[in-house]
Amino acid sequence: MAQKQISVPPQPASSSDRETQAVKIINGPVVEEITDSTAQIAWSTNVNAGTLIHYGTDPEKLEKSASMPWGGLTHRVVLKNLNPTTTYYFKAESAQGQDTGTRAEAPISSFRTVAKGEQPIRHMERR
Repeated sequence: MAQKQISVPPQPASSSDRETQAVKIINGPVVEEITDSTAQIAWSTNVNAGTLIHYGTDPEKLEKSASMPWGGLTHRVVLKNLNPTTTYYFKAESAQGQDTGTRAEAPISSFRTVAKGEQPIRHMERR
């Protein structure tokens, strides 16, 4: 007598079965481009998370912020309306890590905008 084989489809993993990871900044932040009035900053995270930069001219008072709509693994923000030949300090933040609600922050870094009319500076490593 032949045995009948029964096929059972695999069940999707529940959120409790998946290993959840706290969000971490794994690359950057990198100042990708600096002009006399803008700066583009990018970084990567290990899980999907939000995209936010706190910045200002005083490292003790990062009073301005810029963000992008709900982030992903790669984060990119353009800071606008900056003053020429001015040092700005910034801190990248990725909050609401997928499935964990965790948050990661990079140390405070800085860049200096170029003088009015000078060529943009492209791709700088974090300082």
